Amino acid sequence: SDFQEFSMRLTQFAAVLLVASGAALTACAPSTEGDEAAIREANKKWLEAIAAKDAKAVSQVYAEDGEMLPPNAPKAVGRDALEKAWAGFFGMPGMSLTFETEKFVFAKSGDLAVDIGTYKFGAGGQTESGKAVVTWTKRDGKWYVLTDMFSSDAPPAPPAAPATAVPPASPDPEAPAATAAPPAP
Repeated sequence: SDFQEFSMRLTQFAAVLLVASGAALTACAPSTEGDEAAIREANKKWLEAIAAKDAKAVSQVYAEDGEMLPPNAPKAVGRDALEKAWAGFFGMPGMSLTFETEKFVFAKSGDLAVDIGTYKFGAGGQTESGKAVVTWTKRDGKWYVLTDMFSSDAPPAPPAAPATAVPPASPDPEAPAATAAPPAP
């Protein structure tokens, strides 16, 4: 019958439309592959600048308003402050730093990414491992560090012992007794 043929053609059309719309949605979903590769390349350059102890080059990895938020220390905001903070790290004897991304999370907007990973830091014969969260921002097609926050896996140092008052020195029994000044005439 004409109705069955119409119904079958309508069903086929609906199936084709469904497949086509699914393909279109997949094609419209933003791919983060290129962005992830760009951030990995920026991380490589960042590590090279750290190995070279080049504070100026390290500061350029950050956005102009980028921030480093170290534990137990004030934050460094802006490239000048970041350069100074990194120069301080590089001044530590035996300073070394490596880090590795464990995963990326990208915002749907395509201009923000979170880089979650680990680091190894050494200075003065001591080493520590920890975790880090770096927020990247895409500006004018290039990725920059917006925030850089990290903390050690080591437990916090125990609190310092309270200072004890030093008792006044007791007079030396062997010392000659103080004599009074003669009366004034």
